[in-house]
Amino acid sequence: MADRERHLARSILLGLVSLLVTTAGLEVAFRVLAFRSDERALFAASQSEPPEPGSSVRLGHILRPSLDPKIVFELFPRMSVTFLGAPLVSDERGFRVGPGPALADGPQVRIVGLGDSVMFGWGVGAPDCYLSVLVDELNRTRPDAVWTALNTAVPGYNTVMEVRTLAAKALDPPPHLVLLNFVGNDLRLPNFVLRRRRYLSPGRSFLLDFVRSRLRPDEGDLSPRLAYLPRQERPTEADRVPPHFRELVGPEAFQGALDELASLAALHRFEVVMLAHPEAPAFVREAAAAREFVLVETGSRVRELAVARGLPGAWEPPLALTAADPHPSALGHELIGQALLEALEAVGLPARLAEQAVNERTPSP
Repeated sequence: MADRERHLARSILLGLVSLLVTTAGLEVAFRVLAFRSDERALFAASQSEPPEPGSSVRLGHILRPSLDPKIVFELFPRMSVTFLGAPLVSDERGFRVGPGPALADGPQVRIVGLGDSVMFGWGVGAPDCYLSVLVDELNRTRPDAVWTALNTAVPGYNTVMEVRTLAAKALDPPPHLVLLNFVGNDLRLPNFVLRRRRYLSPGRSFLLDFVRSRLRPDEGDLSPRLAYLPRQERPTEADRVPPHFRELVGPEAFQGALDELASLAALHRFEVVMLAHPEAPAFVREAAAAREFVLVETGSRVRELAVARGLPGAWEPPLALTAADPHPSALGHELIGQALLEALEAVGLPARLAEQAVNERTPSP
């Protein structure tokens, strides 16, 4: 009798062990399948179609996930829509474009702008963005060269994403000048993040998720997606964000991105200007000086220009969109562009860039 009980006990134990091993194997398998499924969904999302031409859209309509983990999201390519009441057109790389200067023969000076919603031109048309204002003025005052600008800015980007965008999508052909717009959220998580499942989480069973999705199909939403984060959920401390976003966040990531930008500048022989509107914090001044980047702070000059025009203040309408939205209006962009041009002329940068473009065009003897 005792032998039969021991045999039964061993059989039950063996069955339980087999069940546990099988369950564990299935759990691992479903985690691997979930990861592959998410990667396929991410690729499909990145290949999806832009909004309907001519439609009026919100921010979430013009963004898609990026396959590059350091870019996270990007503008849809080949868009022609209305965003915040202004025309929005994007090229095949997903960069905002405007009418641009008439094509002309001559030495070309190429400027690439890196930034977020301010440089992008939140709520204004592409010709009114300060980058366009700058190029128009340079073409007017320095006709010895043809000045062009590529606006790679996307609302919600931080510095790591901006520099990665330059490296991945905006170096062919290489620019003569890269203009990096610093704003206060450039050390934070971006406005949108890619929601992925936590594939190694011990507190979740992917096997049970699969069973649940078959029993309740309407609850089986397991694909990665862009999720908007309110400002209070965008920390600057890397240890407070998911591991796959830590390289985007905090002082170390910011400094690393500037180091990468300096390396790219040395390799491709372009100048770097950092722009802060209105003023830059001390650590940005130190970072720019350490890498010999030109730093332009537009605040005091914009205030002077505003006073000269009899305007009530530099950070409210008519220089801001509304009392509740401090993004620059078209007039605000005009004054920022003017202040930027004056600062660049003060250090002789336009003359050097024009000379460089002429030398590139002139064949060697």
